[in-house]
Amino acid sequence: MQAKRRYFFAESAPIACAGAYAGLYAELQTLARSFQRQIYSVSDDGRAFWFRVSGFIVLTDSIAIILPKGWRGELTQNGAAQGETVEEKAQQRAAQEAAGRLLFRTIWHYRERNAKAKEWERQKLTASGWESRSNCIDEAMYILHDFILNGYLQRRRTRISQQAMGRVLWPRTIQKIMPLVSHRRVVYHQPYMKSVSPVYSDMIQRIHRYLVAQVYRDWGWVTGTSAAVADAEAPCSRETALRVLTDEIRQTYIQRELELFRAMRRYLQQTGDEKRQEEQSFLLTPDFQMIWQDMCAAVLASCYGEVHTALYCAPEFTPDSAAALPAGFAPDFRAQMPDLLCLRGDTLHVLDAKYYDYRHTFPALPDMIKQYFYRYSLQERLVALQKAADLPAGLTTAGWESYRRLRVGGNMLLLPLFQQERAPETAVHIGTLRLPFTPSLGHIDVWLLNLQLMMAAYTGQTEAADVREAFFQLAADH
Repeated sequence: MQAKRRYFFAESAPIACAGAYAGLYAELQTLARSFQRQIYSVSDDGRAFWFRVSGFIVLTDSIAIILPKGWRGELTQNGAAQGETVEEKAQQRAAQEAAGRLLFRTIWHYRERNAKAKEWERQKLTASGWESRSNCIDEAMYILHDFILNGYLQRRRTRISQQAMGRVLWPRTIQKIMPLVSHRRVVYHQPYMKSVSPVYSDMIQRIHRYLVAQVYRDWGWVTGTSAAVADAEAPCSRETALRVLTDEIRQTYIQRELELFRAMRRYLQQTGDEKRQEEQSFLLTPDFQMIWQDMCAAVLASCYGEVHTALYCAPEFTPDSAAALPAGFAPDFRAQMPDLLCLRGDTLHVLDAKYYDYRHTFPALPDMIKQYFYRYSLQERLVALQKAADLPAGLTTAGWESYRRLRVGGNMLLLPLFQQERAPETAVHIGTLRLPFTPSLGHIDVWLLNLQLMMAAYTGQTEAADVREAFFQLAADH
C-alpha cells in the first residue's frame, strides 16, 4: 500500500480545482456538504478553492497540510515544491515538511494545554452527521510514539524442559530429580533448563508490525526522526484483527500493552476497510488567533491569573428606585480580561496578541480603545489599591508591599512576523498607534514577533525563556 500523498497549502491561498489538485478536490467533495462549507470555499466560477482552516485533513489517498494564513515563501506555492533543479525541489520539500511538523506540534500542544480545545473543535468543525466520527490521528500518534520509545511488540515463549538449552532451573531440579554422588560431589543428571525465545509467528505481533508500518508511512515525517520500519502486509482481515485485539485486551494486565492494544483497536475501528473508504480524520483549527494568543501568553509568561483580582474591574449596575425589576434581579458581569499581562520587575505590561497579516489587516480603532481602557482601568485600580487603608481579601502584607511599588507600563500590540519576509529576528518594532488630539492616552507600540520562533518556543524546541528575555530587552531598548 502506497503512502498518502501530502499537499502543503496556506489558509486562504487560492488553489486550482483542476490540474494537479483535481484528485484532492474530488476527495474533499466526498465530505458532508455542511462540513465542506466549514473547511473550504469555492470561487463563483468554480475554478479555484481555498481553505478556511489551518491544520491537517486526512482523506483516503491524500493528506492536506494547511499552514496558517499569511505564511509566505516557497512553502505554499500551491502545495508543490517549485525549484528548478532536483536539489532545490528536495530542499523546498524538506522546508515544507519542517513547517508541517512545527504546525502539528503547535496544534497538538495547544490541545494538550487546553482541555476545552477538543470540545471547541468539535463544536466549530463537526457538522451534522459527523458527531460520532472519531479522530484516528490521536491513535496513530499513540502507536507511533509507543513504537519510537519501545520498539516492536515482542512476545516471548518460556520453555522448561530437561532437553532444552538455557539456564538451570535449580528449584525444580532439586525438587524433581534424585541427585547422584560422584567423587564426593552432588551431580544432577539432566537438570531442568529454562529457555526464553521470541515468538515471531504470534498474530498480535504481526498486527502490531502492520499498523506501525501503516502509521509510519503516513505520519513518520511528523516526528522528525528516522526509524527502521519494515513494510508489512496485513496478516489477517480487519474483523479478525479486531477480534484478536479484543481477546488480548481481556487477557492482558501489563499497562503499556493494554493501552497500546486499545489504541490499535480504535485505530482499526476508525480507519474503516477498503470497501467503505472511511479514512477521513481531522486536526484543525478555524481560528489560529486563539492559538497565537495562547502561544504569546505561554512564551512571554503572562501573569493574568497571578495578579490580584482587586486590579480587575467589572461593571456595576445601580437600579432606579422606581424601576419595576424582578425580585432579586442582579446582572452577572465578567471582569475585564486583557489578553496578556506580563510583569517585568515592578512594571506591569499590557499586551494584546492579534493574528493579523499587517500588510492586509492592521489593528484599528476597536483594538486601540480596548488597550487604552485596559491600561487606564488597571492604573486607576492600582492607585486606589495603593491608597486603601485596608488590605484586600487574600492579599498578605508582603504582597501589598509589592503592589505599592507596582506601576503599569505602556501598551503593546503583538502581530506575527513571517520569517520569509525578513531576517529571522526575534521581534521587530514597526511603529506606534495613537489618537490625534488625545496625548494623555499615550501611544501603543506595534511589534512583530517571529512566528516560527514563537511556535518553536511554544512547543519546547527552543527555550521560551531565551525568546522572552530577548523580546523584553528589545522593548526596553526601544
